[in-house]
Amino acid sequence: EVAILRHVFRMPVVNVGVVIGSLCMYVMLGIMFANLYLVVQAVSGQDFFVTGRGTQSDFLYFSFVTETTTGYGDYTAAGKLGRTLAITEAMIGQILLVTLVARFVGSFGTRRPVRDDRGDDTDPPGAAPAEPVGD
Repeated sequence: EVAILRHVFRMPVVNVGVVIGSLCMYVMLGIMFANLYLVVQAVSGQDFFVTGRGTQSDFLYFSFVTETTTGYGDYTAAGKLGRTLAITEAMIGQILLVTLVARFVGSFGTRRPVRDDRGDDTDPPGAAPAEPVGD
């Protein structure tokens, strides 16, 4: 996920690849938390949800409802650890979403300079050289 996030923010132009990469990150986050909820239930030996044990599909559903902060209310984590993880997922999901939307809007219709490995700004590939100012 970190590699995809780095790639998304280093791209000089928001294109289809950047959008798909961002979507992949968002989906991977939901799957990661779904598996984490499953592990919590398995390790604790207790039901994860107030309504009983969850299945893998229940955890996927719960994870994406939590990540998007939709909150239908049909599943609620029973224990403190589950609730803490759900809050963490909701916060990370919203921060990621807001950050990505800001990146997309901020780059709409513009080209950003590409940073090389030394941190120097260079023109994006295919861009015309910058014109001197003044003179």
